[in-house]
Amino acid sequence: MSARRSPAWRRLVVDAVPALALLIACHSAPPAAPDGVFFPRLTHHSDTWPGALISGTLAEVNGCVFLIPDGGNIEAPPGALVAKAMPLLIWPIEARAKRTNDGTLQILVSNQVVGKIGDRVELGGGLVGESKSDLSEAESLIGTPIPPQCQTPAGYFLTSGRA
Repeated sequence: MSARRSPAWRRLVVDAVPALALLIACHSAPPAAPDGVFFPRLTHHSDTWPGALISGTLAEVNGCVFLIPDGGNIEAPPGALVAKAMPLLIWPIEARAKRTNDGTLQILVSNQVVGKIGDRVELGGGLVGESKSDLSEAESLIGTPIPPQCQTPAGYFLTSGRA
C-alpha cells in the first residue's frame, strides 16, 4: 500500500516545493520605504563608491529624502518644490526606510541605522552624472523616474550610507 502512495507523495512534493519557494521569495523582503515616501535605491549591489564625503541633516520634504548640507538653508523659496541647496540622496540596494513609533522616518543600510530625519549625518559617495543636476543619469541608476517633487537643481548624491 505504501508503494501506491509513494508516486502521489512524490508528485505532491514536486508540485509544492516550487510554490513554497515562490511564496517565501515574494514575502521575505520588506518594502524599501513606507507608502508615500520616494526612496531611490540602486538597482544592483555595488562594492565601489565615489570617494566624496557630504555632511548635513536628513530631511523629508514632499515625501522625498534630501540632505540639507551643513551651512545650507532649510527654507525653500516661496513656490519652490524643494530648496535649491538640498541634493536628493540615492541609496544602495541594501537600504530601506521605515517609520519609528513616533512617526519619524529612519534610514537603515544592511539593517544598521544611518540616521533619522532631523539627524546630522556624514555620508560617503558622490554626485551623479556629468553635471550635478543630471536627472537622466540618476534615473538610469535607480531604474525609475524621479517624481517632480523630488527633482532638485542641487543634484543627486549617490551614497553608500556610511562615512
